Amino acid sequence: DLFVTWPIGSRWTDPIPLPLNTAANEYMPTFSPDRTLLFFASDRGLGEGRTRIYYMRWQAMRRPHP
Repeated sequence: DLFVTWPIGSRWTDPIPLPLNTAANEYMPTFSPDRTLLFFASDRGLGEGRTRIYYMRWQAMRRPHP
């Protein structure tokens, strides 16, 4: 699963899960060059050892910065 956290001084906030998480594995998040899309790998619905690349608009998943 994928989470977001922010630095505050010398510490980090508690991780918040992203709404794209499923019961499957999500991993390897990478932003597009313009930082509007979040690409990630997932094995959702594919069976063991198979992976697809998905993307979502980052703005739709943003969480308020503390």
